[in-house]
Amino acid sequence: MSADIFPTGSILVAIFLWKASSVTGKPLSSFIFLITPQLVVMHYSQLTLADRRRLHHLVERKVPINEIARKLGRHRSTINREIRRNTLHDRKLPEYSGYVSTVADDIAKKRRRRLRKLRRHRRPQVGSLSSFPSHENTAPTAAVVSSQNLI
Repeated sequence: MSADIFPTGSILVAIFLWKASSVTGKPLSSFIFLITPQLVVMHYSQLTLADRRRLHHLVERKVPINEIARKLGRHRSTINREIRRNTLHDRKLPEYSGYVSTVADDIAKKRRRRLRKLRRHRRPQVGSLSSFPSHENTAPTAAVVSSQNLI
């Protein structure tokens, strides 16, 4: 079984087809019709600088989003989000606006860093009023007001 018949990332499909061929006794070529160019096993990972460089060149050549997604092995919504979030917009010099891989990588890294800081410094959520010390002389409304001040 040669690896060049299968699209990138379809090793599981290749194993399945090989098993189906051996179980049914039919030649592997009778199962090849199941493989389509859209069939790519996708997994989540953030785009690397190399991915962004390929994306930059494909966007420059005005390749359709579906084709870019297939070439990079990503979902088309991932490509759309990447272009939308990390495109440089320069109002003073609009000819320099557009998707640039190195700028996009910097923007994405800053966003990840900012979100990481926000997660780290988030206040703990107040679960219930039972976690507050109860005072016998305190009115119930005072406990509610003091819990709202903590949020």
